[in-house]
Amino acid sequence: MKVSAEKIDLMRKLYDSGITIPQIADHTGVSYSTAYCYTKAYKNGFKSLYDFHQYLAQRNGYSSRAEYKTELERRNTDTAFADFLNERLKLLKKTGRWLARIAGISLKAISSYRTGKSIPRKDIHKRIFKALDVEYSSIDELAANLSASIGEA
Repeated sequence: MKVSAEKIDLMRKLYDSGITIPQIADHTGVSYSTAYCYTKAYKNGFKSLYDFHQYLAQRNGYSSRAEYKTELERRNTDTAFADFLNERLKLLKKTGRWLARIAGISLKAISSYRTGKSIPRKDIHKRIFKALDVEYSSIDELAANLSASIGEA
């Protein structure tokens, strides 16, 4: 959704006046998530939403906003990591609680990865691979290896 410069300016003024994000969304006719993103970017000193998203991508270990966006889209459809994680834990006779403790990740996050609701960031999946004693350096490498294994079967 393209947001006009006038609406962006109005959101900033409303935010400065202390109005809540749901009220900003109602008043300007944008979604809550749009109002949230624009006010969060403004609050953190970013000149544009693009700059804010670029910052978020880099903070999450990606080199660009485009790489991060591609990863987010892939996360919505990819269950290979969840399948791998569950099979590896079963093989090791370990639990999600064990993995959370060893990898230093919350049990809630591990549960989210095991159900396929999300895929860990680069720094997190490396800790998971280390805890599970596997040699992969990325989820893409794991996926390629799994695809090759399926092709051999």
